[in-house]
Amino acid sequence: MRKTPRPPDMDAYSTPLNAPLCEGRNDKVSARNVLKEKEAKKEVFRKYLDSNGVLDALTKALVSLYEQNKKPSSAIEFIQQKLGGPTLAEHEKLKADFSDLQLQYNELLAKYQAKCQEFEEPFGSII
Repeated sequence: MRKTPRPPDMDAYSTPLNAPLCEGRNDKVSARNVLKEKEAKKEVFRKYLDSNGVLDALTKALVSLYEQNKKPSSAIEFIQQKLGGPTLAEHEKLKADFSDLQLQYNELLAKYQAKCQEFEEPFGSII
């Protein structure tokens, strides 16, 4: 079986002979630059978290969870409580309170708009 000859502008690995010699190196350099950029962004973000006390707070919460003899049923709720967030029951109560207050607000707004309408009617005929 005979092999078909390659065109003269191609080498044994099927890459054009007129391709830049350093193309692979440039790809590696640009890949390194992208990695350096990503690492720099990660470092800036880590410093931001550290300067705002986030890393310390998370570390303390995780250490506290680790030191618990009897592990809580929900690690997420435990960490939320350690970070100062409401419990699930408190969250549900707050949602219910918000819903009640939203209804009261809507009722008062409707009354206010009705009163505004009453006061505008007598003056509407004058204008």
